[in-house]
Order: sequence, then structure tokens, then C-alpha cells
Amino acid sequence: MPVSVKAIREQIESFRPAHVSSNNAESLINLMLPLGPDIDTGAQDTLYIGHVSELTALCPMNIICIEDAPLSDECRKQQFINLTVLPKETRLADVYSRLCCFLLENSRALSAAGQLLSSLAKAKGLESIVAVAYKVLGNPIIVSDKSWKALAIASEVKESDDVAWNEFLTNGALSLEVVSANIKEKLTDRIEQSETPFWCREANMKYPRLFCRVAVGARPVATVAVIEYNRPFIERDYLLLSMLSNAISAEMQKNKFLHYTRGLLYEEFIVDLIEGRIKNTSIIEEKVKSLNLGLKKYIYFITVDIKEFDIAYFSIPYMRDYLEKMISGSKALIYNDKITMVSSYNSEYEIFESDAVRLREFLKDYKLHAGLSRPFTKLEDLRSHYDQSLEALDLGVHIDSSATIYAYDDYAIYHIAKVCAESSDLRQFYHPKLQYLMEYDAEHKTSFTDSLYMYLKHSRNITNTAKALHLHRNSMIYHLKRIEEILNFSLGDNEMLLHIELSFRLMEYDKKFNKKAVDNQQNKE
Repeated sequence: MPVSVKAIREQIESFRPAHVSSNNAESLINLMLPLGPDIDTGAQDTLYIGHVSELTALCPMNIICIEDAPLSDECRKQQFINLTVLPKETRLADVYSRLCCFLLENSRALSAAGQLLSSLAKAKGLESIVAVAYKVLGNPIIVSDKSWKALAIASEVKESDDVAWNEFLTNGALSLEVVSANIKEKLTDRIEQSETPFWCREANMKYPRLFCRVAVGARPVATVAVIEYNRPFIERDYLLLSMLSNAISAEMQKNKFLHYTRGLLYEEFIVDLIEGRIKNTSIIEEKVKSLNLGLKKYIYFITVDIKEFDIAYFSIPYMRDYLEKMISGSKALIYNDKITMVSSYNSEYEIFESDAVRLREFLKDYKLHAGLSRPFTKLEDLRSHYDQSLEALDLGVHIDSSATIYAYDDYAIYHIAKVCAESSDLRQFYHPKLQYLMEYDAEHKTSFTDSLYMYLKHSRNITNTAKALHLHRNSMIYHLKRIEEILNFSLGDNEMLLHIELSFRLMEYDKKFNKKAVDNQQNKE
């Protein structure tokens, strides 16, 4: 049923319009749409809502806009339009909410309310959409994923005597006991199988709910629950909840992770740990039990960079599944343009006995690289070890692009150098004796610096160092003796050698990364 421009203007009087021009206040509106580049603004029975900055030279016939920019004289002087300009401090979401309430309470143009919510889904985040819906529905709303973790909550209540509701408010997720009860009562199945909202009140619910699934394509990805707390449900709530579900679906489809996820619960769990959404130890333990992850004592995080992968070989999802089968007991997912894997073992270095060998061969065949974290035993540490795998990957590619797997343990010293380089010139940390030896080599055309570097790299083993440098063992001994004479110190001085070895690493980092920065700058020029 259409509504007049006059009636709409009465609803927004409290926003204190800065400018009103009227052609015919009795004009009837059948539809409301947001202003936008892809919106046809020529319909005479449509009210367009947006900002002054979105107006074109030819204004729509019926328009409400917020003055985020000066209104042009052309717009002010245009005839045959109904124009209402609201002050710049007005929030667009509040305008939408007010009009939604008006339309619903008067049982007019429910399709227009749906269009309002859909337009919010295009321009706003999940929290904003749910906040607007809360004002319209008048009851608390919880959006949760398939593992019953809260994605968005709109409620003025901070603590509730309703068990399940309170768990969402305090822990951000349902406990294993409540989830098990929902499964037992077949609530989870009912939500996934129902295409329309339905009323429900289970034993663990003090207040009744309206439930509606959120689907991306044919795949359920979330649940919307409205709690009958502030006011009783009425018939139109079912329709509005269906509209809200569609708006949330549109917003969630912007999430790239959803395009690759297989819908497995552990994928969402790993992402929640990476992004720090779950930190409570007891909640993590409950999740591990409910998901039956079967993790062994020592856990590793592996990150494979796939940005440069040629999909002519096979698809990224196929690679994820292939790697998951290759790395025993691993859980893999596609996240932020990388394949990330959580793998666990009974012994600390078991990964290097077989899985790392197979992974290295695979990466070499397809010119890929991977970062490997240190082992850890607690899932609450997963986020920091995910960061380790990323650091190892980034540092490893810069320092030795010919390798395929970069273990963080091998690059931790370079990570320290990276952190130092962000605030200081690394050269100030170089040991002066090493700098003196380099100057001596340059002046006398010798290579004692290389000999010292290889000696330290091979754990001060003279035989192995001589082999690496293709020298006779006696020649290597001579080199070390000359180094002691030139620098006037003993190679038995552990503190001195530690500082010199650190200096070598800092130099190596500085050389590799400064060269990369120079090369990138030259490419830009």
C-alpha cells in the first residue's frame, strides 16, 4: 500500500530538516531505494535516500538526503521535486530505522522495508545491519555461525537469566552442553532444513525464539535468532526476519573465505583462533572436544603462499585437499590468499622425518614456498605461531628464494633483525672487529671474512668448514690463526664470537632487504 511524501516527512521532522522543497506532498510512494551509481533514479513513485554528495545534476523527483556536502543552487531551484535535506550530523542508519518502523507499524509497504534492509547489506557491515534490524524488530537479535559462535549481537541486556542467551553474551558462544542439547532436540537440523522462520522454545530457553537460517547459495552458513524479550512476537516479525536473513547473506558473501570454505566446522574454528576471536581456554578445550580434532602433542602451523600459483595445473581447492591428505593428520583451509595447515605429531621433530620431505618435493615441482612455525602444545598459542609461519615465509623468500620450506627457527634471528631495523640503523650493532676484518680483506685482497663466516656457520668445526671452502684442513687452520692475529683476540672467546655471529646475520639481513628495496624502487622508476 503506497504512503504519501507528507506522511514520510512527518516521521523525519525530529531530525530537523535543513531544507525542504515541495512539488506535491501528497505524491504517493510505493518503493524506497538508496542513492547509488547503479540505481535508476527516474521512477516517480520511488523515494530515494542518501547523501547530497551522491546527487547528480538531475535530481530524482522524491528525495531525502543528508547534507554531507553543500547543496547546489541548481538543486535548490529545481521545480517539480520533493526534496528534504537533513543536517550533516544525521546518521543514515537512523533515518532508515525510523522509516522502517513507520512502514511496519502502519502495515504499509513491507517490501519497501525489505528494500531498506537489502540496501544496508550493500553498504554496511554485519554489526550495522543487525543494529538497524534490532531497532525495527524491538527484540534482541543474535547471529551465530554453524559452530554456534556469535557473529553479531544486538541487545541492550548485558546479562540474562536465559542460559543459552547468557552464554552468547558472556562467552560469545554456546557451551558444549547447550550445543549437545540442541542437537538432541534436533534444533540444528530443523534450522538448516527450514527455508522460512519458525517459532521455538526449548528446555534451555527461558524466552521463546524466532529462528531463521542464513544461506549462501544452497549452503547454510549462519543462524539468526530473535528473542521474545521486550515485546511479544507479531505476524510481521516472520517476514522481517526473512528479509534480515537475506541482508545478512548478502553481507557474508563479501567474505572471500566463504567462497573457499567447505563448510567444515573446524575451518571456522581455526580462523577464529587466527583472528583472536576465541581466547578463553575452556571454550577452546570444549571446541576441540566437540570437533573431535584428534590433535597430538606437538602442533605446527604451515602456511603455503599461493598468490603466484598457476591454476592451469589444478584449482586452489584441489591443492588444499591434496596437501591435507599429504600431511598426515592435518587440517587445511584457504585463508588470505594462502593455504594454511595445522598439523600435529607425537614427537617434536617427527614432521621432518617424512611430511616435510614430501611437502618440499611438491613445493619444488610447482615453484611454491611455505613457512613453518615452531612446535607448540596449546591451541591458544595458535595465533602467534601462525604469525611465525608468515614471518618465516617472508624472510625466507627474501634471504634464500631457492629454498621451498622456511622453518621459523632458522629465521628467528632475522626476525629480530627486522624488528630492530624498524627503529634503528642495523650498522650500529655491527661488531667493530668484524668491520676491521672486512676492511683488511679489501685492502690486502684476502678472504678471511668468508673463512670466519663459514667457520661460525659450521659450528666451529674446522674439517667441515675446510670442505665447504674447498681448502686443505691445514690451510683452514692457518686462516683461523691469521684471523686471531689480525683481530688480536682468541677464537675461544665465546662472547666475542657470539657478537660477531650476530653481526654477520644483521649484515646478511641488511644486504638482502636493502637490495630488495632498491630493486623495487628502480622497477617503479
